Amino acid sequence: MAAERWCEMRGTRMLRDSHVELADLNKEAVALAAGIQANFDGLGA
Repeated sequence: MAAERWCEMRGTRMLRDSHVELADLNKEAVALAAGIQANFDGLGA
């Protein structure tokens, strides 16, 4: 039972860590997209 609980807790932590990492990557993607859009705007596109 203890091993099952440990695996469940570890899985929950891994899922939470993945969620945080994806949120961070999403923020980076938004910033990159804004920079790309600004470059296109600068070209008159």
